[in-house]
Amino acid sequence: MIFAALCLLAVLDAALAGFRSAAGRNLRIAKQRYYARALLHGAIAGALAMAMEGVVAAVLVSSSTNPDALWQAFAQGGRIMLVWYAPYAGLVLSALLAYTTIAYEVRSVAVVMVLGPFTLIRPVLVIGGALHASLVAPSAAPAAVSGAILVLLAGWVLDKRQPSVTRV
Repeated sequence: MIFAALCLLAVLDAALAGFRSAAGRNLRIAKQRYYARALLHGAIAGALAMAMEGVVAAVLVSSSTNPDALWQAFAQGGRIMLVWYAPYAGLVLSALLAYTTIAYEVRSVAVVMVLGPFTLIRPVLVIGGALHASLVAPSAAPAAVSGAILVLLAGWVLDKRQPSVTRV
């Protein structure tokens, strides 16, 4: 369950990174399909990143002299990472829920007070969770750090792939 939860959070993060990379870059008035496509591209990028992370984990486990102990270290590191990432995801999702359900004025507060600042601390949080997991479970460090790098790289690729402005 730990690994599934981390993968789900990574795919969700990448989907939102896809949306974030598309936001404000299209001159159309009706942008629902445009944003839906950006979310889908982000989710696909996140799934690909987690598939690559699965390959990294499989190589580490298959080359380990004690695979059971390594899996235990992965689980211990994964729990640490969830402690870092799950509250952040909950806060971002609650801000998005407020944005979609509450009056216009409150929506603006949700974006300005939560989504803006928390987007800026996201890389620090992702790296911090991976480093903390690496300190607690050193044998899981390669998987934790590679997972963090892949999550951040997916967001970067999505941002670079998006044209600066899409004309009508």
